Amino acid sequence: MRRGWWLPFLVLLECTGCGSTPTQYFVLQTQEARLPTSPAPGVSLPIALRHVIIPTELDRRSYIFYGNGSTLSIDQSEQWGAPMDRMIQSVIAADLASDLPERHVLAPGDPLPQGPHETLAITIRHFGADAGGRARLSADWTLIGPLGATKAEDSVTLIRQGSSSDAQSTVPLMNDALADFAKRIAAELSKSGGTPSKL
Repeated sequence: MRRGWWLPFLVLLECTGCGSTPTQYFVLQTQEARLPTSPAPGVSLPIALRHVIIPTELDRRSYIFYGNGSTLSIDQSEQWGAPMDRMIQSVIAADLASDLPERHVLAPGDPLPQGPHETLAITIRHFGADAGGRARLSADWTLIGPLGATKAEDSVTLIRQGSSSDAQSTVPLMNDALADFAKRIAAELSKSGGTPSKL
């Protein structure tokens, strides 16, 4: 008889929240197609995007917004449709491929080329909205050459102001900031050229 004591408890957990607000799911996505950049002269090296590093608080499906000081608020009725790091990786890889048609952009998990290639490392330090509806993206990126030397790097903070802190209002702002971040990276990578003579 003792082995069955937990069954009512499991049923209670499964029914908790029945009849509550329906859960909404959101995703980060690429923006509208942009005009491609001019191809760099010479043979360009492929770019392999590393797995994006995100803050621990973003490693969850629940949508969060930042409160005053070090506080976080979580809304269980608003959820991300996929892991945050994977969505960021997918969006940045797609945007870079659009902005850099002369470069072969490899997303994490894609087979690496047999020859030399460059590596793009991205660390997200802050990404989300606050109680005032302001979305902020703070991130670092580094381009690493085939021999391990740093070829380019930058730290970026982008802010988009909205009118509400709910996901419906702020996710488009986050999408816009992420697209701007990818565009800035693409502009710098176009300058570097990525030709074999610049390893």
